[in-house]
Order: sequence, then structure tokens, then C-alpha cells
Amino acid sequence: MTNKPLLYSGLVWLVAAGSLFVYAIAGSIGLQVPGVEQLVVWLDQLEGSWILVAAFVAILIEGLYFFGSFLPGSTLVLVVAVLAQLQSWAMFALTILSIFLGWVVSGALNILFAQQMRSLVKQPVDDGYVVQDKAWETWFPSFRANYEVSQVISGAPSWKVFWSSVRVKLWGSLGATACVLLIPFFIDVKELNNSEGFLVMFLVAAIMLGVGVWQVRQYYLLK
Repeated sequence: MTNKPLLYSGLVWLVAAGSLFVYAIAGSIGLQVPGVEQLVVWLDQLEGSWILVAAFVAILIEGLYFFGSFLPGSTLVLVVAVLAQLQSWAMFALTILSIFLGWVVSGALNILFAQQMRSLVKQPVDDGYVVQDKAWETWFPSFRANYEVSQVISGAPSWKVFWSSVRVKLWGSLGATACVLLIPFFIDVKELNNSEGFLVMFLVAAIMLGVGVWQVRQYYLLK
């Protein structure tokens, strides 16, 4: 029973990887699924406070476990931030703040969901559980969502996972700000296409699959 948290964590990553592979394959073979092209067209029409709302909702969805995996990487959030920058610096700053707040809210929702799952599998809370930030490995929204859920289901105290998540998202938002400032010099975000978005999905899904397989394999090796 002591190794069950490793199994639960691995399954969290495998479910997310499987769903993302299905979505990316569907889009790649021509099925009608939303891609980055449609998102860019919609975002380009936004003005004023609607950009802030879009930024908040975009990262809120992208930061959710399972559902966030269906967005094309961090493209949606980056596009929102870049379009805001093109309007004014004040709007850009407010957009980054909206992204941070939306990301924190998504983390809280992930933790609430994971608490329910933890109750279903009857995994007790381990007050001695060492919660690690792992910022470099989990700054990507979908990775962070998986990590939040897997930790809570594995027995980590929810409040520890939440504050760890807030720290990572603060630094991640600041780091993303620096990247967004440079993007317009190298990439025309309005020229992004669906094939690029689906390629990112395949890469992200492959990483998720690798993490999940490794954790499940470790569980059976230690069993």
C-alpha cells in the first residue's frame, strides 16, 4: 500500500497524455476540432477590458487538469499577451496580472478535484509529505495541472500543494513576461497555424506519456 501514491500519480499523467494524443490526432487527420488559427482570429477582434477577460479565462482553462491539455500548448495565453502589448503597456501589465490570477484559480480547482479523487481511492493525507516545487519541470500549464493533481491524490496536504503552485506560477508569469516581450520581434502571432499547434500537442503528450509510464513502472518494480 505504501507505493500506491506512485501508481495514482502515474495514472494521472497517463489519462492526460491519452486524451491529448486523441485530440491531436483528430486535428491532424482533418477532423473539425478547434485549433490555433481559430483562436488567433477570435482574439484579434478583442479590445479593451475584453482582453483581460480572455486572458483570465484562457489560462483558467489551460491550467485545469485534463481540459487544459486540449489547448495548443501555451499559444492562446501568449497570443493574448502579445495582442495586449500591441495595444498599450498598461494593458499588457494588466493582462499579465489576469493571467497569473487565472492560473492560481485553476490550481485551486485542480486541488479541489484531486481531493475528491483522493477520497474515492481512500488515500490518507500524509502530513509529512514533502511537496517540491519542481519549477523547471512543471512551469508549463498542463504539466503543472497534472503535478498538482498527482501530488494531492498521492496524499500531499492540499495547502502545501497550493502554496507551492502559487510560487511556481508567480515566477512562471514573470518569466513568460520576458518571453512575450521578445516574441513580436521573431514571430507574427497572427500567422500561426493549426499544424504548429497540433505539433506542440504531440510533443506535450509524449512527455506526459513518458512521465506516466515511468511512475507506473516504478510502482510495479517496488511492489
